[in-house]
Amino acid sequence: MVNALNIRLISIDDHYDSDRDDEMLFSIISSVNQSVSEQISRSSRRGKRESALKGNFTGSRPPYGYVREIRNGLKVLVPDERQKEVVRTIFGFIPPIRWARKPLSPT
Repeated sequence: MVNALNIRLISIDDHYDSDRDDEMLFSIISSVNQSVSEQISRSSRRGKRESALKGNFTGSRPPYGYVREIRNGLKVLVPDERQKEVVRTIFGFIPPIRWARKPLSPT
């Protein structure tokens, strides 16, 4: 593919130069790198899932109205006392939800 597009590709990490090496080597290197990338992705997702199952908050920023604290070695979310009334006011504007089996609009 690189040769067909008349592009010179040099990879320092993989010791590949499209002027010097053949396209088959490029395909092999690409396949290996793709596999490594997928393994890292699976491992990362598994680690995040296991951390969440232990009770850790795994997000980057807590939702509005919460702060992240470390309790017993776990990153947990606790309500932010400074924002508590604002959140209550916001949710006060939402009408109560009726959990019924009726459709939302007449048919």
